[in-house]
Amino acid sequence: MSDSCCGTTPSLELEQLLTAGDAGALPVVVIGAGPIGLAAAAHLAERGQDFLLLEAGEQVA
Repeated sequence: MSDSCCGTTPSLELEQLLTAGDAGALPVVVIGAGPIGLAAAAHLAERGQDFLLLEAGEQVA
């Protein structure tokens, strides 16, 4: 994992977090319904993870 506050989480570590027994203990919020936000929401939905998708505008992307 990166030492910086804004570093990325390696995909293996992220997968372990998503499959951990207590992964549903915290709410998941996707901010922005652009291409990346929608892709993240699709991945969460495929895994059966509950999430909230927030978008400031009246339309996606």
